[in-house]
Amino acid sequence: QDSWNALDLLVVIGSDVSIVAGFALGGKGSVVQGLRAFRVGRVLRLARYVTSLEVMINTLVVAVPGLLNATGLLGLVIFLYSCLGVGLFGTTAYGPEITESVNFQNFCNSAFLLLRAATGESWHLVMDAFA
Repeated sequence: QDSWNALDLLVVIGSDVSIVAGFALGGKGSVVQGLRAFRVGRVLRLARYVTSLEVMINTLVVAVPGLLNATGLLGLVIFLYSCLGVGLFGTTAYGPEITESVNFQNFCNSAFLLLRAATGESWHLVMDAFA
């Protein structure tokens, strides 16, 4: 019960701060939009009354550590291949698919390019350009 009360307190305070910030800043800005996420937390308050929702939330809480492990492993793989990509393809000249933001010239561009390839966004065109 104490954890649910702490969650209720966090949701209410976050919602109140988002409403006050919305009025103070005119409803514009990333701070206000970020604080609006606390309004979604109101649904979590219903979990103590709806047992099936509580089971789903508990399942999500149990699954989070495994998701964090998988995300960390994916981050490590992207880090390693970004370093390898900078070393192997860092001097490739620009072309139709290799642009200022789509290249292996530095670590950030390399990591974003690998994320792009992982999501399948025109990866075959970039692969052909580097081949």
